Amino acid sequence: MTAFLKLLARNRLAAFGGIVLSIIVFLVLVTPLLSLQDPAATDTANRFLRH
Repeated sequence: MTAFLKLLARNRLAAFGGIVLSIIVFLVLVTPLLSLQDPAATDTANRFLRH
């Protein structure tokens, strides 16, 4: 494993790709945990009216 990490560190493009891939995997795992509004509960007809 250490030899693989040394080889990866020497190849900057592969290291950058690994970082981008790990960020994407992290976002895929975290996204379901975000609390979003219920799309059925929004009032789109009156969304831009001022109160």
